[in-house]
Amino acid sequence: MTDQIPSRSEGKSPLGASLLPWIAALAGRVGNFRKDLLAADSWAPAAGLGVELDRALSALEVPPSVPVLVVMLGGTGVGKSELFNALIDRPGASPSSDTVRCHTSQPFLAVHPLDRAHLPSLQGLEPILVEGGVPRGVVLADTPDIDGMIERHHGVTRQVLERADLVLFVTDPDRRANLQVLEELRRWAPRKRWLFVLTKADKYADTIDAIARDFAKRVEEIGFALDRESQFVVASVRPSDAGIERLRQAVLRPGDENRMPLLRQDAFLRQAAHALSAGHLHPFQMEADRLGALADRGRARQEQAYWEALSQPRAADAFARVVKQSAWKEISERSGPFLFPAVWARARMQPLATGWALTRGLRGGLLGVAGALGASALWALRGLSPLRHIAEALGESFRDTLSAVEHDARRALEDAGLDRIGVVGSVKGQGSTGSLAAKAEVPPGLGEAVDGFLKQWTLSDVHPELLGRVEQDVETAGRESARLATSGFGGVVSVFLGNALVAGMVGWVAWRLGKSWWLETDLSTSFFLQAATLVVVSLLPGMLFLAWRLANQVHPRRLRGLLGKHAGPIAGGQLERVRETAAGWFRQGMDIAKSLEEAQRLLSADLGADATWGTSLPARSAQPASHARKA
Repeated sequence: MTDQIPSRSEGKSPLGASLLPWIAALAGRVGNFRKDLLAADSWAPAAGLGVELDRALSALEVPPSVPVLVVMLGGTGVGKSELFNALIDRPGASPSSDTVRCHTSQPFLAVHPLDRAHLPSLQGLEPILVEGGVPRGVVLADTPDIDGMIERHHGVTRQVLERADLVLFVTDPDRRANLQVLEELRRWAPRKRWLFVLTKADKYADTIDAIARDFAKRVEEIGFALDRESQFVVASVRPSDAGIERLRQAVLRPGDENRMPLLRQDAFLRQAAHALSAGHLHPFQMEADRLGALADRGRARQEQAYWEALSQPRAADAFARVVKQSAWKEISERSGPFLFPAVWARARMQPLATGWALTRGLRGGLLGVAGALGASALWALRGLSPLRHIAEALGESFRDTLSAVEHDARRALEDAGLDRIGVVGSVKGQGSTGSLAAKAEVPPGLGEAVDGFLKQWTLSDVHPELLGRVEQDVETAGRESARLATSGFGGVVSVFLGNALVAGMVGWVAWRLGKSWWLETDLSTSFFLQAATLVVVSLLPGMLFLAWRLANQVHPRRLRGLLGKHAGPIAGGQLERVRETAAGWFRQGMDIAKSLEEAQRLLSADLGADATWGTSLPARSAQPASHARKA
């Protein structure tokens, strides 16, 4: 169990029931998980899991005054009613028939008179009460056959089984291999505690031992570790039979004061573990995979439309220009100390010409000239790139593709009932509301205000999402181009030689200045002009090397390789958030399930090997009944 287990002192649940501390902690985790699932209560797997978790938590809400419910489960004609009558020593209390099948249609409950007011709730049923024959604190239930021809009887039995604290699985030698009944046993096996009863032993006196061993093997093949304490062989037609007396002592003796709370806590663990079994959690992982595949297909459609648009010569040329400007900005950090000033100036000043070339057609007249100049200056001073021509080249077809992908994603979420998950502004886990409010209320700085104003002026008719996509792609391609231009043998040699030449020239100028200072001689004005000219000229080879390297990297036909796979979020990122949520719920459920199984082991150790508690089955151990051996 992932949680640290505290000492075994008693705790209190919110309802006042006495809970073991690690069970109380697990109940809190299960309850929180249940609350998280409410965001997807219109999605069938989440709604179904929520119902199962509600059933588990309801086991902890049963008042201590409600008696333990012991339910008999079995097929047609195995002698459940006769066994019921024999256990409470009331002949004919639950009528049986040797000729009429499915004779029992409603549950018969044997109850102590003082427990009548505290019977477990069985809504919609009309149980027939039989007073006496059981101690206070225990109710024994005879149920309709689970394999009969009347389907309504099956529902009655399953409704009673939902409330059972202990189940007696009843069969006889002839029907011990009934696959329909064994399948029902497998269905309920992880959720309940069990005792196994083989009836009509008096009719097979010579072979009953071998039959009992064969029955035990069939039960073990389902997953139970069957022992003598949980297996009973009885002759139900004789109330004084030793097997019946032993069974009566196991289930109808007065329990101690800890019996009911521990059984209810065990029921919670088992029902919760059943709810969080792989069968209930697998749809969450499947949905996460489905949404991931949907997002991949959507991104692929965006990617294909994107590159089809950028394959146009005008768009490709504009994209290559702005990527080159972005790359120069990145190269300044890789160019070395002596080339850095020249590369930095080149990165900041060259966009003036590029910006003017690509934006002079934005608007007509004086307003167009003012807008082009403003955009060019902004892109030069703030390091931004002219993007309008790229966005325009993508055109209506690309925007239509974006809209179609968005529509398909949102419709998929709506059809699955997952559209309320991942909505921005309602997602938990975002930190304190105060910090979010503070961030929202921080006024933009002067630079951001200028950027926003000029972008609004020059790019007001460009879709914001499209603009953001292009900006991100340009930055990505620029970084990759700068890395390729300055790496490898050619890049290292270019940076080294360019810096070495400038360093040599700066060193020569410094040596002349130092010598003049030492000899106290004056240098002529022509020397300073010559020195400045030589330093500037010494920058040119390194700049030409880098420009040549960058030109080889930034080419319209090579741009796609610089970007790799990249596309914006689908449905404003909601599709990705829903996928992550579903996958997170799967991981959370699996983690809680492991903790529940460990808690079951601990509680079973507390209960001990007493037949009163029945035998148990780990939540992940049940095998299909079809795996059982055939007679």
